[in-house]
Amino acid sequence: MSNIHYPARLGVHRLRLTPYLGYGEAERSVPQAIEVSVDLYLPQLPEACARDDGAFLCYHQLADVIKDVAYAQPYALIEYMAMRICAAIDAWLEHHAPLAGVRDVRYCFHLAKVQAAVPDLLGGSSFTYSTLPQGVPQ
Repeated sequence: MSNIHYPARLGVHRLRLTPYLGYGEAERSVPQAIEVSVDLYLPQLPEACARDDGAFLCYHQLADVIKDVAYAQPYALIEYMAMRICAAIDAWLEHHAPLAGVRDVRYCFHLAKVQAAVPDLLGGSSFTYSTLPQGVPQ
């Protein structure tokens, strides 16, 4: 169990996008609805918690990072798309978290394909990736 405490989380939830995603060419030729969620786990409070004009992590920028990767190319697999997005989130955090006075930010990322091309699959499909230490509840 981890001793790390994360007093704050900042999230982007159910960002709905329609990239080209599908295992076969026929499925991939039509935009597919996905929903992306990411929770940033903050071990320190950003400056914005103490001052209304303090430095902060901009969730609008985070959403734009996600969109840029999702729409950059067609993808066959949700796992690959998710990890490409996570690599972009890592790069964004490396630059922006220190500016907000926060370091060692961890996250939990979730990508859901709203309607997977599987007969009778009502809840779609999803892939989740986390950088949280073992034992930290998500």
